[in-house]
Amino acid sequence: MALKCIAGHLTVHEAAEKHGMSERTLFRAIEKLSPVKMMELSPWPPSFREALAAEIEHKLPNYSTKWLEFAENSRLYMVKTAKYPETQRNWSDLQLKRILVGVLLCDGSLEDIAASRWDDTGILRTLFTGDLRPIGVTFEQLMELPMTHQVAAAELLIAMMDRKRKLK
Repeated sequence: MALKCIAGHLTVHEAAEKHGMSERTLFRAIEKLSPVKMMELSPWPPSFREALAAEIEHKLPNYSTKWLEFAENSRLYMVKTAKYPETQRNWSDLQLKRILVGVLLCDGSLEDIAASRWDDTGILRTLFTGDLRPIGVTFEQLMELPMTHQVAAAELLIAMMDRKRKLK
């Protein structure tokens, strides 16, 4: 129940009412589980909240908070509802970050995209790792994480490509 609140599937009020417990008890349970307090989670994009819940549930490294700290330090706009790019039919003329977003969102397989660009998958993996270096993960590590993390990373890359910056 606490994980559903962290993931944003239920509000604390709804979960407490549904299970006949006090909201304070639920807040305490969330504080025991999560490195981030519930009130701090409310502005987080849904994909990052789901990634945090997956990290807690499966005892994964804490990427979601690192990625949001990176976005904040880089002054990127992380919107609640990301605007995903259209699925491409021709991958040959796109920038590398856009291709990586397509792979992460399952718009195309790495093999199909590499074949359409006359590239080797190994070369693309290396180039993708270079694009992911600022957020502290390799392409191989990211592909081993749950889909929630791949979507969160794709949304972060979309924000990086958008280049809108927050004023401090």
